[in-house]
Amino acid sequence: MPVYAVTGASGHLGRFAVQQLLARGVPPSSVIAVVRTSGKAVGLAVHISEVTGAKVIYRDLPAEEYARALWRAGLDEATARFVAAVDASIARGELETSNADLTNLLGRAATGLAEVVRAARHG
Repeated sequence: MPVYAVTGASGHLGRFAVQQLLARGVPPSSVIAVVRTSGKAVGLAVHISEVTGAKVIYRDLPAEEYARALWRAGLDEATARFVAAVDASIARGELETSNADLTNLLGRAATGLAEVVRAARHG
C-alpha cells in the first residue's frame, strides 16, 4: 500500500487531506503528517491514536533523514529536500506569524484538531 505525506497536516487543508485519506480506508500507518511545530505533531499523533486505536508515534527527524523518509514515501528527491528545508526553516521560527492570521484568513475560528480527527475517522 502507498504511503502518503501530508504537508501542513495540522492546518485547514492538511487536516482535510488527512481526513479524506482516513475516510477512504488508508491506515494511519500509511500517512506521514508534516507539521510546523513538534507540539502540534505530538498532539496530532495522540489524537489519531485515540480516535483510531492505532499506535501513532511522533519522531522529530533531522532534515536529511526527514528528506530521505519523504523520498521513500514517494516524493521525488528535489521535492523531498525542499519540504525538509522549509520544515527546518519553520522550526527555526523564520516563517512565524501571529496566531490570529488563520482566523482572519478563514473569517472564523479554526476547527480544533480533535474534532477534525474524529470527523475523519467517523466520516
